[in-house]
Amino acid sequence: MFVADPRRTDLALIDPVSRRRPLEFRWGFLEPPFVGGTRPGDSDLYSMQPPGWMLDRGWALTAEVAGVTARDGLGPHRKPSVAWIRARSEEATLIIGGRHLGAAGDPPVQIDLSLRGQPLETFEVKPGFFSRRIALRPGLLADIGYLPLEVASHAANGAKGTVPVGLEQFDVQSPGMPMIAVDEGWYEPEYNPRTSRSWRWTSETAVLWVRPIGRNVTLTISGESPLRYFDAAPAVLVSVGDREVARFNPSSDFVQSIVLPADALAVADGRVVMTSDKFFVPAERDRSQDQRHLALRIYSYSVR
Repeated sequence: MFVADPRRTDLALIDPVSRRRPLEFRWGFLEPPFVGGTRPGDSDLYSMQPPGWMLDRGWALTAEVAGVTARDGLGPHRKPSVAWIRARSEEATLIIGGRHLGAAGDPPVQIDLSLRGQPLETFEVKPGFFSRRIALRPGLLADIGYLPLEVASHAANGAKGTVPVGLEQFDVQSPGMPMIAVDEGWYEPEYNPRTSRSWRWTSETAVLWVRPIGRNVTLTISGESPLRYFDAAPAVLVSVGDREVARFNPSSDFVQSIVLPADALAVADGRVVMTSDKFFVPAERDRSQDQRHLALRIYSYSVR
């Protein structure tokens, strides 16, 4: 059992497949005038199975976790970020993603993954977003308990200096288990501590990768009302390959559940594209320097 503060986002560091929907405990009145001193706050009670993976320090899966990593001076460019993966005999798929946080002219970064102290994968990333899928062959995770996976980064090709890297995505699942990851067109995680709300903005074209598993899966997306930013509801189209699977016009906060056909996912290698016919650039509306193309503010995305 695990008791969590609903305002926190650090449960992102534990395999979400391992936990059931929580029992929610909330005060039914405004606390400060009636309950003084040390007191239990609102809480969520989770029943959990042994997780398939757990993340140690140095990650950035949420804005809150990224803030703790920055405060502690950690990250793969400072010290290897560690994931603990539950041992298993079968094959598995690993997803890792994040952001090269240097300027556009900075050198590429080399990402090195090692499992149990042995090299597993090495690849280079340019400034900006990256996402990588790695097939773990049968027997590679065979053992008992949990195995350490270390992620380190450094400037590639012998370049000097430290280039920061934020690790924003991680998952490991055995065959048959749905998986989801954001790809191009998604911005970094954000969080408002006053409202306890976290989100990612999308651009006018945002790509998700949904693992093909030989059967239909349901994609659920929740987001904020676009009418906070536009005069009319945008037309949002979701497609898998050349097949349109959903079209909607959100005019309020929304939750959309969309069935993704197994055959279409297989042909498209899991690539799901969401487009919006409206977006705005913050710098054109205020005095900020924000040049991003912002279309939809997405609170959550998942597959089942």
